[in-house]
Amino acid sequence: DTEVLLMSVPATMNGAPRAVESEKGALGSIIIDPARFEEVDEHLSPEDFTILDYSRVYSAMRSIRLRGGAIDAAVLVDRLNSTGNLDEPASYLVGSLAEFVPHAANAATYAREVVDASRRRRLLEMHDGLAAAIRDPAVDVDKLISNTRRKLDDVESRGTGADYFQAISSATLASTTYDVRYLINGILV
Repeated sequence: DTEVLLMSVPATMNGAPRAVESEKGALGSIIIDPARFEEVDEHLSPEDFTILDYSRVYSAMRSIRLRGGAIDAAVLVDRLNSTGNLDEPASYLVGSLAEFVPHAANAATYAREVVDASRRRRLLEMHDGLAAAIRDPAVDVDKLISNTRRKLDDVESRGTGADYFQAISSATLASTTYDVRYLINGILV
């Protein structure tokens, strides 16, 4: 039995919905008031960020909290330095995020704006993949409709559709039968 998967062609950042200032605002709010982490974490996932360094900062914050630690600038910088995969020095990045916001009162609002832009990007990516799949006469329309509904439900129910992308290894591809015409950069949607 073959499975028809709706493929996504990632939206380019040119014209794709972004909320960079809100990304900085959400992270800066947590840095200056770590108690805001929980209200932000209700909304966000690392995949919601368009700036890779910001995603890494948020992932580090989550990691610190999951281990029961308190988020403060020094701990965060140490955690980021231990990963060594930032484009900017960790101390500069954390400092600039903290300086970006005058207070942390709008942390949840910033987070919701980031999620909104992320959801719009996911919908745009779905649109691009759907448009390509619709044009392919070999794609089963009923399965395409069913898969599209499932993906829309994911975006709606999870806020960001964080599991929207499923990275597929070549071994998995070789062992599974997919009726797929749209595989982009090893990502099946």
